[in-house]
Amino acid sequence: MDVPEIIERYLRLGTGPEHAATAACFTPDATVADDGRTHHGRAEIQAWREGLAGRFTYTVRALGADGDGTGGYRVRTLVEGDFPGGRVELTYGFRLRDGLISELVIA
Repeated sequence: MDVPEIIERYLRLGTGPEHAATAACFTPDATVADDGRTHHGRAEIQAWREGLAGRFTYTVRALGADGDGTGGYRVRTLVEGDFPGGRVELTYGFRLRDGLISELVIA
């Protein structure tokens, strides 16, 4: 997959128990939009990850990625786990700043 290392790190850490390390992939003022809610800053992002880990076990496999040339990247994924439906394709929309993720939109 041809994306910056910080995105690869987020995808690698995002399904495991290292929630603080996952939150450290983001800028201090980052936002994450997922499932109709927006999380602001590293503390809220870490709490969001911890909440997901307590509810579901799942894997994320990247299917493809593309960049827009201005710090934006879209990563198409297959998510499988013990959540309702058990399998879904999602697009992760990343915006980077200063080598970290400043925005993530999961749709």
